[in-house]
Amino acid sequence: MAHQTAESLNAKQYTEMWTAVDELAEHIRALGDYAPSSYSEMAALSSIVEETGQPDWRLMVTNLAEGQHEAAKSAREVLRVAEDVGDDATADVVAPMITLHEKTA
Repeated sequence: MAHQTAESLNAKQYTEMWTAVDELAEHIRALGDYAPSSYSEMAALSSIVEETGQPDWRLMVTNLAEGQHEAAKSAREVLRVAEDVGDDATADVVAPMITLHEKTA
């Protein structure tokens, strides 16, 4: 039962994150640039260290939560810059992502 619950939760989070990434990519394109499109490009831009090896479930959950906190922190930095320059459209895209990452953590 616990595995099924964890799997369901992971699927829900994956769908929410995928939707957020798609919205962000569309916004980046609307600003006249291209979003990173490969894992290596995304990893180079990420402040989250890639997981290696086979951690036990406790460490995996800890790492996932820490990654969510780090993503929220990065999104807050983007929001601050958007607000500083008066870019309401970017602020509108990023603000819900902060909520999503904080809720998921």
